Amino acid sequence: MIVSDTSPICNLALIGKLNLLRDELGIIHIPQAVATELFAWKRARAKQDILDAIRADWIKTAEIRDRTKFDQLIETEELDNGEAEAIVLARETGSKILLMDEIEGRRVAQANGLTCTGVLGILVTARHKGRIHSLQEVIKQLRFEARFFVSPALEKLLLQSVGE
Repeated sequence: MIVSDTSPICNLALIGKLNLLRDELGIIHIPQAVATELFAWKRARAKQDILDAIRADWIKTAEIRDRTKFDQLIETEELDNGEAEAIVLARETGSKILLMDEIEGRRVAQANGLTCTGVLGILVTARHKGRIHSLQEVIKQLRFEARFFVSPALEKLLLQSVGE
């Protein structure tokens, strides 16, 4: 099972590459707080792609059971509701991967025994499999269309890893 926070879905939708999630990982599960964040989103084209994925049933909403763990994460960590619920859902379901981009959320998830990847990990895999032609161009799209930050050092390392 794969669980996602809001940002990987939103960022890929913003650059017209949401289907990479389905192509690379199959069905994606999101907690209710993430669904709420996605439904409140204002970017029309990207929001439509997300709604289409939910209707096509490859992004599925799930409820968390452990509200105590959720409350603990909200009180003790600097997480928003979507991040906290995504961590709880991933733990409850034994998720193989938690999709999360935020550094603090990833730190908390890893401290809770979860394996994380984010947009950049998905894009590197997609590039290796030939699903995107240029990682550099997609990173550029992320920067300008999604305002996604990638340090120059990390970008250089990622580009080298895919032979660009």
